[in-house]
Amino acid sequence: MDSSFVIGSPISHSLSPAIYDLFCDQVSDYKMSCKKVCVDENEFHVVFNRLLKQGAKGFNVTAPLKNIAFKIANESSNSAYMSKAASFLQTYNNNIIAGNFDGQSLVWDITRHYNIPLKDSSILIYGAGGAARNIILALKQVSPKRIIINNRTL
Repeated sequence: MDSSFVIGSPISHSLSPAIYDLFCDQVSDYKMSCKKVCVDENEFHVVFNRLLKQGAKGFNVTAPLKNIAFKIANESSNSAYMSKAASFLQTYNNNIIAGNFDGQSLVWDITRHYNIPLKDSSILIYGAGGAARNIILALKQVSPKRIIINNRTL
């Protein structure tokens, strides 16, 4: 059974393990465990390397570790590279690959699932972390009139 982890701080709110369980139930012959790991920014490298040694195959990364996760990778998707933030890390052939689908997923959900057009719209993003940078990149692809960013800290 492959093992993956969702890592961040805080982490108790994450629904990732339940989502992975639903996915695995739909894909026959594929079993994976996904566990939550609360990781402080200062402990990220140590915990990440320990989990790799234990056989971890993938990591879903949440706040505030997306920027740190990007730096740990030796390969990245274009969206992770452009935003300098990783929402997931995957191991493959002794490489650590960073990816980020935060923006693509949000735009897809808003436009396809809720059928809300974003072209020529005004959009407010609350927060300016790693997810926000990736979301801005994806939003720019759909040509909004303006994007406003509001952050709770300086």
